[in-house]
Amino acid sequence: MPTWRDWESRWNQQQTGYRPYKAMSLEVMMDLIAQKVPNTGGRVLDLAAGLGTITGQMIHRWPQIAIVAVDLDPVLLQIGQGLYAQYPQVEWMSADLRDSHWHRGLTPGFDAVVTASALHWLDLKTLSRLYQDIFHLLKPGGYFLNSDHMRIDAGPLLLESVDAARKIKMRASRPSGYEDWDQWWNAVSTDPRLGPLMAERSRRFGSTMDADIEASSGWHLGVLRSHGFHDAAVVWQWFHEALIMGVR
Repeated sequence: MPTWRDWESRWNQQQTGYRPYKAMSLEVMMDLIAQKVPNTGGRVLDLAAGLGTITGQMIHRWPQIAIVAVDLDPVLLQIGQGLYAQYPQVEWMSADLRDSHWHRGLTPGFDAVVTASALHWLDLKTLSRLYQDIFHLLKPGGYFLNSDHMRIDAGPLLLESVDAARKIKMRASRPSGYEDWDQWWNAVSTDPRLGPLMAERSRRFGSTMDADIEASSGWHLGVLRSHGFHDAAVVWQWFHEALIMGVR
C-alpha cells in the first residue's frame, strides 16, 4: 500500500505537469515570508492547503512556526494529517471557502496568509469576499501571498501567443509515463484508506469540482487594494502563472 509520502511525491509530480515552475514560485514565497515571520516562529494561515505542500516547507524552515491549514477536500486533508501527524503546531481545519462564515473559530492576527494553485476554482464574487476576509485575519503589516493561475494583462493577440508558448513548455516538461490529474485521483480511489472518502469529496465540491477561473493579475491586485491592502504587486511570474503579494 502506498505511504503518505508516496502520495505526496506523486501529487508533486502531477502538479509539475500543469505548473512547471510552481516549486520556484513557492521558493520565492518562502523567502518573502522570511521577512515577516520571526526566527522563533510566527503564526501562518495556509488556505486551501491541500495535502500540505506549503505547510511542509514552512515547518522545515521554521520548526517553531504555528500553522492553521484549511481545506475542504477530505482526501487531501487525510493525506496531510498523515504526513504531518508528528507536528502538534499544525492545526488542520475543514472549511468551505465559499461559505461566508468559513473563518468562524479563527482568531485574527496572523503574520501571513498563504495559498497556492487553489483559488482559481472560486467565482470572482466569492474570491473578492475571501480577500476581504483575509485582510481582517492578518495583523497590521501582515503578508498575503497567492501563487496561482493568473492571466497576463494584455490584448487578445499577445495573450494567444503567450498561451501557445506556455502550452508548448508544459507539454515538454512532462516526462514519459506522466500521471495527470485524473489518473492521480483514479489511483487514489483504489487506496482503502482514501477511496471511501471520494463520495464525500464529490458531495462537498459539487459543480465547482472542475472550475478554472483565470482572472488577470491586475484584477487580483485591484481587489486587494480595494479591500484595504496598502500595497499589492506581482512578485514572480511565468506566463499565466503568478505569485502576488499584498501587505495589510
